[in-house]
Amino acid sequence: MSRLTSTLSSTLSTAFMALSLSLLLACGGATEAPAADDVSRAARVALAVQSGVAEAEALKAEGLSAEQLDGMLYDIAADPAQSEAYATLLGR
Repeated sequence: MSRLTSTLSSTLSTAFMALSLSLLLACGGATEAPAADDVSRAARVALAVQSGVAEAEALKAEGLSAEQLDGMLYDIAADPAQSEAYATLLGR
């Protein structure tokens, strides 16, 4: 497994764990909902990576760093409506 694939796998695993935990806790305590555009961008990165595009390329196409994507995913996970929209875009 390449270093990039390993990093991507770790990042996606962390993101999905955060999403699941937020949904379970149903905290809904976010002071500001992430923009719908952020949900779409995060989903496009995930779908591109799932289809075999390198993580770095998928992030670059959306103008994001790995840290920005992580932040977006945590914000999305904190908002039940945005979490549902993200899951829908991923086909889950």
